[in-house]
Amino acid sequence: MEKYKRLIKYIIFGGTSALLELIFFLLLSRVLPVYAAAFVSFLIGLIASFFFNKVLVFKKAGGARSEAWKFLLLGLVNSQLSPLLTLLLSQVMDSSIAKVITMACIAVWNYLLMKYVIFKER
Repeated sequence: MEKYKRLIKYIIFGGTSALLELIFFLLLSRVLPVYAAAFVSFLIGLIASFFFNKVLVFKKAGGARSEAWKFLLLGLVNSQLSPLLTLLLSQVMDSSIAKVITMACIAVWNYLLMKYVIFKER
């Protein structure tokens, strides 16, 4: 079980970040245009995810500036990759299934990049 502890934490805190993003989107979309609400809530989820992963999942001290830039770059790549992959997959399957598959692929991709690149143990 110890072997999977980090992965379990990643899933829990990733879900927490996603939930925060959704809650802020629902609240902000009442007072802001949808695009603005989506953008701000995405940033909130990204910031929460960075701190959860840095402090609670990968337990890294120091190096925050370098890690933050790498994490931001990953977030920007994901913000483009996710809709593109969903669109491509939805050409051959139901869009809801395509979105779930995309989310799973992005979660695996993120975990590997965070473990071996962004929060790499030196």
